[in-house]
Parts: sequence; C-alpha cells; structure tokens
Amino acid sequence: MTNRGNVGCVFSTLVLAAALWASSAGVSSAQTCGGEGQPPCPVVCGPPVECVPCIDCLASACPPSGFYPVTCPATTYGPGQTANVFTFGDNNSINIKFPSNNTCTFVVTVTLNPATQEEFHTRVAQVSNGGVCPALSPPPAPINADTVECNETVAQGACAVYSVSTAPAPLTGCYTGDVNYTIGWNFPKVGNKHYYAMLRDPDIYDTADDGTQCFKQNITFGGVDKQYVVGTLKDPGLGGRTCCPSDYVVARQKLAPGQIK
Repeated sequence: MTNRGNVGCVFSTLVLAAALWASSAGVSSAQTCGGEGQPPCPVVCGPPVECVPCIDCLASACPPSGFYPVTCPATTYGPGQTANVFTFGDNNSINIKFPSNNTCTFVVTVTLNPATQEEFHTRVAQVSNGGVCPALSPPPAPINADTVECNETVAQGACAVYSVSTAPAPLTGCYTGDVNYTIGWNFPKVGNKHYYAMLRDPDIYDTADDGTQCFKQNITFGGVDKQYVVGTLKDPGLGGRTCCPSDYVVARQKLAPGQIK
C-alpha cells in the first residue's frame, strides 16, 4: 500500500457479516454504548453521494464508480470507549471494536471508497495481467482474479472499499489482544456463505506491505453470518487475523471452488 498518512498498527481480528439492520434509536453516548458488554456506539457517516456530471462547466470529472468517497468524522476511542459502528446509509457499515484493556486515547478515521469491478480487479491481478500486484505478491488463495468480483453494496457496479486509519500512529503499548472488525450489508442478498472473503491491502506499518495497492491477503475463515444485526454484540461468523488498519474489501467467488482451474 502507498502511504495515506497517519495509519495505526494494531493486531486485529477481522470479521465479516451480511447485515440485518437494526435501529440505533435510543442509543446514547452517555456510556450506554461502546464499553465492555455494551453495544457499539453509532457513528452516522452518511451514504455515498452520486456524482452528477456537469455539462458546459469546469467541474471535475466524476469518479469511475459514479459515487464520491465518504469519510466519517474522526471518532475518539479510549479507556472504557472501545467500540463504534460506522454506518454509510442503510446498506453499508463497519463495526470496529478494540480490546477492553486499552489504556490510550486515539481517533479512528474510516472512509468508504466506492470502487468499480475494474478498479477492484486491478488490485487483485498481477502486473502481467493488467493489475498492480507484483509477481512475488500474487492474489491470495483461493482468490483468483478471473473468478471473483467485489460485493456491490454501494450500487449496481459499485463496491465498498473501507480505509481505516488511526491517529496517532502507530499504536504501541496501548492494549493486548485483538481488534474486531465487522462489515455489514443488506443487499445484495447472500448466496453460498462460503463464497465470500475479506481481502486486505497490507498497511505501510505491516512488514507484508509491498508498496502497492494489491489486495494480497485473504484474511478470512469460516462463512458469512447471515443473522448478523448491526449494533449488537452478536459475534459474526467470518473472520481472520492480521496487523494494522488498512484497506479492506469483500469479495465473492463467481464460481464454486471446485470449478476454479
């Protein structure tokens, strides 16, 4: 990954779930959420905004996806405040929960970057196949650039790539244990839950970083939890383990694993 600025290095457990959305009404920040044994505090970020091309004016061109990125307000984490769920409209969310033994105060910034299938495939294909992944950093098994697509949860033809960073960075000596990430969505509906994967572009603080934007790590195990409800403590059913907040995307196999050659 190229340097995006302040990015914190943490030891993480990433989890993924198709969401059945729950209302956050009645949830307050007066320590009724975000602490140990409490639901995550809601952070409303707003949905991605569709770009309307400007005719006969000097406005810049629209992004390839047709939607602008959305960045949430920088959200504070600290002792006793370790969990927030960032929602982008009614179909995209990411829940980030740090260990309860955290002793530091820091902020987390999350940006939803809408991406087309073409942009996604560039980040999972090798250079020799028109992508950005070096020959020594091939896409992770069982992900095959020719047989997967990103999960179109922003709109038809537009997927959600989540960029997560912390300030200050890196975070060292603040806590022990894992950080949990949960990605949720309503549509498209989940088919075979074992066909989904969370891919990661290693961060600049990660020794696995190769300086590109390649989604070289498949950090998934298990399958999608179809009963996940946004804002609850229910453990999702698909996870992985890695270091450092970075870029994450949900990928879906277009072919059954046995059909991939």
